[in-house]
Amino acid sequence: MKQDESNQQFSQLTNTDKGTGGQYFTRPMAFKNGVLYIELILDRNKKYHQTYRQMAIQSALHYRRSESGFTAAVAAKICIYTRSHLEQGGMASNPDLTLESIIGIMYQDGILN
Repeated sequence: MKQDESNQQFSQLTNTDKGTGGQYFTRPMAFKNGVLYIELILDRNKKYHQTYRQMAIQSALHYRRSESGFTAAVAAKICIYTRSHLEQGGMASNPDLTLESIIGIMYQDGILN
């Protein structure tokens, strides 16, 4: 994979919080200039045992170690969104996403700072 492939589509990964069983979703969005951009989506109505930062670090480590060619990443920027499902007339509509936090992580010799 080229280091500046910003148009490539990546699949979403479903994760489960071990403490509560709540699911959350991650997906790499881009990999440019050594920075891995990751989207993390949480359900606004669920409780999670892990903090946003813990889930962001876990996601950053997972993708850097994955087979997707992100081993050259020197940093990760994780955008954390919460979503809610609004109901209209008894039917669920498109989810409403809200940006909650952006967390930046530097990789250094396999250790996160």
